[in-house]
Amino acid sequence: MSADCDLVFIHALLWHNGTVTDLGDFEGAFLSHSESITARGQVVGDVVLPDGLSHALIWQNGVVTDLGRLPGDFQSIGVSVNNKGQVVGNSAGINDADRTGFLWQNGVMTDLNTLIPADSPRCFCSMHPASILAERS
Repeated sequence: MSADCDLVFIHALLWHNGTVTDLGDFEGAFLSHSESITARGQVVGDVVLPDGLSHALIWQNGVVTDLGRLPGDFQSIGVSVNNKGQVVGNSAGINDADRTGFLWQNGVMTDLNTLIPADSPRCFCSMHPASILAERS
């Protein structure tokens, strides 16, 4: 008998009222991260699928929704969510070098750079500033 010891599955979990829910079981994901949770139990983060690319997700009411990515990008991550279900995060190219901040609401992902003057510095999200932005949305 042999096994592949290089393959590790790490999944985000939600513990609620004594019940554990695996949030990483999405389309064969082998890795998932939860980044933010609301008082309503909405969780955002990402999963890494077998193709090696990450997908931003929101878990709410037992349903997992892939938030997508911005046009031309290959991967995304949800960073923070507020009680309105608005998500901020990053969408990026294959090497994650050109991260672009996004706002996802009502099923639509918007590039945050389209909401600021064209001569402004590029916008992307990190953990703490994104939390502030999401809460003030």
